[in-house]
Amino acid sequence: SYMNTEAYRSKKRKDTTPAFRQYRNRVKTLTEKTYEAHKHIINPHNLPRTISGVEGGYQLDHIIEVKYGFQNDIPPEELSVVENLRMLPWRENLARNKHLSS
Repeated sequence: SYMNTEAYRSKKRKDTTPAFRQYRNRVKTLTEKTYEAHKHIINPHNLPRTISGVEGGYQLDHIIEVKYGFQNDIPPEELSVVENLRMLPWRENLARNKHLSS
């Protein structure tokens, strides 16, 4: 259908959306597709994916960070490959992101 075409997505996208947000959203979409297709490789123990703060929860992590990819013109497709994805406990992922931001 028309709603599944690039023309529709382009028209729907706001011209005022910051470039980093557009990039991050594209990486997120591609990453979810990769995760669903390769969950048996990325998360073989079926660890629970959660938001921060949920005890025993894990998050899907990009080994090469999204911000780094944006700043270095790495295509979103490269950040979304199986080899760049891993499961981390949410505390570790949060600490890693804080460290990289400073």
